[in-house]
Amino acid sequence: MTQEGIDYRRSEFRRRDGSTRIRFLWDQTLVPQTAGEGEEDGGRRPPEGFQMGVEFSSEQIDSALAAGDPQQQSQIVPSTDSSGHGTAVAGSPQEAARHIREWLSRQTF
Repeated sequence: MTQEGIDYRRSEFRRRDGSTRIRFLWDQTLVPQTAGEGEEDGGRRPPEGFQMGVEFSSEQIDSALAAGDPQQQSQIVPSTDSSGHGTAVAGSPQEAARHIREWLSRQTF
């Protein structure tokens, strides 16, 4: 799903244990950077085969979520959704599925 970003911190994008449900987040508004000396992550790069934006893995997103402090989270994964539209569109199917699962769990068949 391509949109203008999502707020990866929101509950509809997280598992019950608090980890992310997002496998990869490709923010096409960010500028790629190469790693500096001593950096282990290899810098911020676009997905393989592309030259624009920065891709973040679920591991990087989980690391940001574990940081707790919004400023620290933004240093690890600086992707944002400035308008809220991308979050709403990407979250709608997830939120709908969650409501259906909750409803089904209360039913007797």
